[in-house]
Amino acid sequence: MSSTTTTTQPKRKADDNNQKPQRFTSRNPPWTYFKLQLVQDHPTNQPLDALTARTYLTSALSQFRGLFGTAISIDILKIGPDPGSQNETGSVSQEKIVWVRVPREDAPDVVAALSSWIGGGAMSVAWRICARGNYLGSLVQGSGGGLFVS
Repeated sequence: MSSTTTTTQPKRKADDNNQKPQRFTSRNPPWTYFKLQLVQDHPTNQPLDALTARTYLTSALSQFRGLFGTAISIDILKIGPDPGSQNETGSVSQEKIVWVRVPREDAPDVVAALSSWIGGGAMSVAWRICARGNYLGSLVQGSGGGLFVS
């Protein structure tokens, strides 16, 4: 003997299709985003690579906070020219721009470390903080689609 079970879907009301959009507010975003520019006393045409950028960032954090500074997690999102910036000739600027993401609670230490660091060696380098925000979309001014286009 077999039994058959049938289920019925609840009927929709006519006003279910006209629901209001739901909104939410993120009060404590987990990340802070930075747009950084590498400033050199003798600019070169050599592009900035991820290893060099990571070395400079780690050096700045190590000088400011020691071992605790090197433990700060920094995610490099993109290295390259700013997709929205153009120089006087209309071509994309060759500035060495780095987009990074750090945990929100470590952002003040990162700002202090990067703004006070000057790298030594054959040529002096430093970081300039161009923009900072808790939402990536607010930094790229627009949809953000150009940020991840190479």
